[in-house]
Amino acid sequence: MKILLAPTAELAQQVVSDYNGEINCIEVEYGAIEVRGNLNNLAHHGLRAGNIAPCIAKVAQNSYDCLVSHLDLDTLGGILAIRGDKPESPEFWKAAAYIDVHGPQYLHTFESDQIDQLNAYWAWASKNPRVRYTEVTDITNLVIDAYLVIDDILGGWDILHDPNKTEWLGIHEDVHWSYIEEGKVWAAEQLAATQACLISENAKVRYFETTQTFCNGAYLSPVLGVVPCIVSFNKVKGNITLSYYDDSCGDSVAIMQRVFGPEAGGRRGIAGTPRNGIYTREDALRLVDELK
Repeated sequence: MKILLAPTAELAQQVVSDYNGEINCIEVEYGAIEVRGNLNNLAHHGLRAGNIAPCIAKVAQNSYDCLVSHLDLDTLGGILAIRGDKPESPEFWKAAAYIDVHGPQYLHTFESDQIDQLNAYWAWASKNPRVRYTEVTDITNLVIDAYLVIDDILGGWDILHDPNKTEWLGIHEDVHWSYIEEGKVWAAEQLAATQACLISENAKVRYFETTQTFCNGAYLSPVLGVVPCIVSFNKVKGNITLSYYDDSCGDSVAIMQRVFGPEAGGRRGIAGTPRNGIYTREDALRLVDELK
């Protein structure tokens, strides 16, 4: 099975046409546009948000090639399900699906096993440089690499927790635990990096100043617990980002447009200052004051 990535809807449609539709499509979505083939079509964003995430969706297994618009854990799970290679770990894939839809800020709501497994995968994935694709690209080898890692992270996990079973399912135990430990170290480093950017916090809003570290997922305060709102000021780029823990907490776009004008934009959960503007710490603190 070959895995192809198409960065635009036009290129994706050409691939499907070249295959006469005989190709699996996993998250081949570009805003409102979905490109579909004649086999499995797994899509769950935008107008299709009510659909089940690919990594937990029911699929028709086959050996036909796959087309994707990007590769993340959810997409990987869909591909492996179609191939018949998805490691059996239902609680892990449920957690992966929920995080994919709702965001990593919900990681703390899962059991420690799933937290450790997800952090292990993210730690590995963080070592792979992001590539901006401009043409249809064969990413089969990337998928194979990711599959081998996730198989090591998940393989035999149920046996570890079943006192009636002692066999290890096909992986070396040391490899498994090394991924788990690397994930714990990586998670601690991410927490330390965001905490180092924290300027102030109260029960309503956490305020960060950053040069590189992404802080708009750091809703969980070691002191206050979950804080519903984050404001981060990027001191290098001169932009400000407002985000909410979930959609029920507030409308980021409406607030940003009220404070910074109609060219501020994003979506309800996260929005930023106008792209053509340069903003200051004083602007960010003004926003924080609006939210208190």
